[in-house]
Amino acid sequence: MKAISYIMLLPLFLWGAYSCSTDKKTRISVKYKVLIDSKQSCNVFVSYKDSTGYVTLYIDDNWSKEVFLPQGEVASLLMICQHDIEDGLQTGVFFHPLTGQIDNGKEVITNSGENIVSISTITRDT
Repeated sequence: MKAISYIMLLPLFLWGAYSCSTDKKTRISVKYKVLIDSKQSCNVFVSYKDSTGYVTLYIDDNWSKEVFLPQGEVASLLMICQHDIEDGLQTGVFFHPLTGQIDNGKEVITNSGENIVSISTITRDT
């Protein structure tokens, strides 16, 4: 009789061991935002991290994106303004103000600069 009760408890034990061994990291909502503050047009190279790795794209207007990263991951955003030197010589504008923002659920990190801006933060559970 005792052997039968152990056999009946075996699936419960195995399920408990399996559920404890699986990685159950909490996913955190991360919101990226890029603001192009320049009055002159420029293309901006953007690189940001999502759940698959780093994603790159070019934008020419303000942009935002929400992704979900595991808790404790680094959320990073890189912006580089790509502009034509000849246009700069004609307009006299060589520096394009950019503002980047990462909202990691607990705090909002903002950084501004000209032509190149980089931001990184750790994702945290709220």
